Amino acid sequence: MEGAVYAIHWYQLRGCCLGIRFGDGSGKEVLEVADGFTDADGYFEVPKYAHTLIMPPIFRMGVYKKGYVFWDDEEIIKWDKVDERNAGKAKWEDVYFPRKWEIRDGMVIRLKPWKDSYSRYTHAASVCFFSGRSGVNSRLFEKAVESECDFSFNRKNKKNYMDHIKKMKEQKGDR
Repeated sequence: MEGAVYAIHWYQLRGCCLGIRFGDGSGKEVLEVADGFTDADGYFEVPKYAHTLIMPPIFRMGVYKKGYVFWDDEEIIKWDKVDERNAGKAKWEDVYFPRKWEIRDGMVIRLKPWKDSYSRYTHAASVCFFSGRSGVNSRLFEKAVESECDFSFNRKNKKNYMDHIKKMKEQKGDR
């Protein structure tokens, strides 16, 4: 798939036991960032990070293209079940699954086409949260997900979503 944006960053945890925090308030130090777009054949190359640390660095990675489900390195999400989970009708473990994988040559990341039955607000918030939380500091990624962040930060959209969840809870009988 051509034109999907990816972002990956490597970081190390520092001073967590000593209470040391970095400029962003976290106990992590970003070591390196890589980002870009997939080529005409849908390929991209993750540069090797040559660390000299005793412990290898931790990384975060995301891949996004408008019209598709965001790929996050941490979890697989059943987007058609998120609203049920948020309304208390499904358990967390029935909606969110840890992703078990590692970067390797020739690996394939498949982006699923977006379906209208998926939770638009929660997906937008998740994409935007990854962009900020992960500390990616990727201008390419931030620009590509700008419309998702605009949607999730829009108060009217949030209110509409919360009203939707409230109705789902009432149908269950919770108040």
